[in-house]
Amino acid sequence: MTSQFVPTVTNMVTIVRNIIEGYGMGPIRALAQEPVQNSKDAARGHAQVEYRLYQRPLLDGTRAYMLTVTDSNTTGLRGPALTLDEIQARGNVLRADENWAAFEGMGYTKEDDAALGSRGQGKAAFLYHSALPRVASSQQDRMMILYDTLLSDGTYRLGVRYASPFDTVLTPPFSAEEARRIVSSHYTSADGTDIQLGLEPLTQVGTRVIVPHLSHEALEAFQSGELHSWLQRCWWRAIQVGMSISLVDEDGIRQAVSVPEWWESEPWRRSTPRVRTYENVDVAGLKIKRIVLLYDESLNEPDIEGASAQFWGVQLLRGQQWIETLGTETLSDYVPRDKRPGFRGFVEFDQASEPELRRAESSQHERFDRRSSGIRPMLSVIVSKVEEFATEQGWGTQESIRQAPEAERDAAMEFLRFLNPRTRSPRGDRGRASAPSQLLPGLSERWSCELHLEYPDSRSTRVNRGQYIRNLEVITRLEPPASKRAVVSLELMKADESESRTLVASREVEWRNGEGIARFGDYQVINGTPTQGKLQCARDGKWRLVARVEASGVQVAQASRSMFVNEDPPERHSKPYTISISVENHSTGQRRINSGDTVGVQISVTNHTAESQTLQLTASLGDLLLADMAPVVTQGIPAGATPSRVPGVQGPHYS
Repeated sequence: MTSQFVPTVTNMVTIVRNIIEGYGMGPIRALAQEPVQNSKDAARGHAQVEYRLYQRPLLDGTRAYMLTVTDSNTTGLRGPALTLDEIQARGNVLRADENWAAFEGMGYTKEDDAALGSRGQGKAAFLYHSALPRVASSQQDRMMILYDTLLSDGTYRLGVRYASPFDTVLTPPFSAEEARRIVSSHYTSADGTDIQLGLEPLTQVGTRVIVPHLSHEALEAFQSGELHSWLQRCWWRAIQVGMSISLVDEDGIRQAVSVPEWWESEPWRRSTPRVRTYENVDVAGLKIKRIVLLYDESLNEPDIEGASAQFWGVQLLRGQQWIETLGTETLSDYVPRDKRPGFRGFVEFDQASEPELRRAESSQHERFDRRSSGIRPMLSVIVSKVEEFATEQGWGTQESIRQAPEAERDAAMEFLRFLNPRTRSPRGDRGRASAPSQLLPGLSERWSCELHLEYPDSRSTRVNRGQYIRNLEVITRLEPPASKRAVVSLELMKADESESRTLVASREVEWRNGEGIARFGDYQVINGTPTQGKLQCARDGKWRLVARVEASGVQVAQASRSMFVNEDPPERHSKPYTISISVENHSTGQRRINSGDTVGVQISVTNHTAESQTLQLTASLGDLLLADMAPVVTQGIPAGATPSRVPGVQGPHYS
């Protein structure tokens, strides 16, 4: 059968850039993270992964670099080579063992979604770093990857993904001796693009991805050691328990990625004053398997510049993979500046908690959603253990640690102003991502919902046409907990035209562990006719996505998120942190409070900055102390988003 490219109208170059440039820590972390995750998901024991650099001659006499990433002790890309039409005919649902189709597909669903990887991220991480020379006639950017696999039954295949910039897939792939011949020599596409390969065909079961014309950024990262550093940060724990990762340069010199020296001997397994271990900690239905905190004044390993914290702080691991770090800036109230270079920590979870964590994790695998019901209490527990460790180290007695930050002093002043009603000015809640709980008339039920999504740039709510809003979902909560039939409707509206709304989609709420979820997936912002997976935003400016929850034919909750189409959002709030205070009659839920009634007080803190921060809250009502340096974990927000209020004090306090 003759192989040919099957083109689509998708501009793959744009899609790949949108995906990878959405990584807050940059495209090199993506290159270190996604390929290894794919190999780990396909492991038959402890996977082995090799990044290898080659030089290859070009037809004009110059030379280019080529990168290969090869795994072994894995299953290889199993299953039939399905066309995109065949995948779509199945409703984009693949079987668990159809790895070849999964690697070539985009936006699919697996019947058995046990793997903790991502949808299309790995492929994009490779394509992004292929910088094919521009064609003189069009001057358009192009990308290409080739991938071969050897299966345990002897099947050998070679596939090609070519972004010209339009997305094209070789169908069917080369196989058997034809595949070996091309891998050993060169590949020429239908438009004459020639790729000098000159590689040995695979002899061990596994998969290899070939990135021709490696980008300057990736080449520099390989040769400078930056790629090695990212691999170590992402995968040191997996390496410690058996995975092997190595880099081989163009001269054949191999360098293994190793465990950092401070964790190499597993110091948590023995008693030492410089290490503190907390094990089997239950938090909000999740179980923290281990929190390990360490201080060694001799450590001087620097973090990679220009990115958020990596080693300096407490790393949060999921599936032996580093996701994010609670940096020493976040923990600055407990870790003095002169101690930060030597402070290290990590947290890992039991296997039963992994799927729940994955749902709270960004598609880029680089942060957890602070709004998730399990994440907030988990972070509070970790912060409290850091405070305990700091006290044991003798740091907590320093005046600089106990001094209230500016945000906390502002909180105290606003609380005092609250006690004098003549100086109090109420604030509205318009545009919140999560809505306050609603008490239905005549019923003792409180409903609330949150609308979660990921913008193309995690630091901004700007969305250009052609870009995607990803992982859109609505979290619904009901108090007291119950699993009641509810439907979520997602609507799109121009912010200045509230009467004109377009129904995007509806989903029934799926209840689990007292929390309801309605997943809507990814949506592309376009100007043309709206179809499934598209949001028609014909005019520039502010738009809103509104989620409405209905139960028994009655709207019970609502939440919204804003996006700014083809324009920058307004400047951030003038203050980095603000505080809000509300009181009610705890018994009736009314604002009228009679003598002898129980007063319910809620003090909430809002973070208006892009960085997550742990603040300390002190508050009192008369002589009654409500909070004494209580840690409040707040999440940073992208520019233009309305931040969520995080309760620092909540409950009945005074009668």
